[in-house]
Amino acid sequence: SGYSAEALCQSLGRMTGNGMNVLEKNGFQHGTVLTIKSDFESCLKFDKFCDEIGRRSHKDLVNLKETVTGEKESFKDSVNYVRHTERKIGKVKGAKQTFKSCVNFEDPQNDDLPIDNDDGNNICTDENSQFLLRSLARLAKSNRE
Repeated sequence: SGYSAEALCQSLGRMTGNGMNVLEKNGFQHGTVLTIKSDFESCLKFDKFCDEIGRRSHKDLVNLKETVTGEKESFKDSVNYVRHTERKIGKVKGAKQTFKSCVNFEDPQNDDLPIDNDDGNNICTDENSQFLLRSLARLAKSNRE
């Protein structure tokens, strides 16, 4: 249940590119993201993963399977967005396990370990924090009006 990792990345991306003109029409000059570290890290790496797929596909147009899976050349951990999220991947049940078994990533380096230790105290599960964030959002909206 909930957003998939890719859907989350898409929603965060609406503040840039095609979505920016809508924000500007609504009086916003920039966007602010309120999320947990692991979701933010996953989105950053998802964007890099897509860029790397594009780069590889231009380099080797012959074998798409090797390009997408990292079969011939493993992907660097710096693009491994799946390692940072507990979210589902794609729309098909079980796609995350399939992805993990089909796509090859290098092992993480010590300086690139997950930035978010999930100790159960993530802001997204903390009812008081969610109340505070909603209150701040309403206050910010009323100040703009």
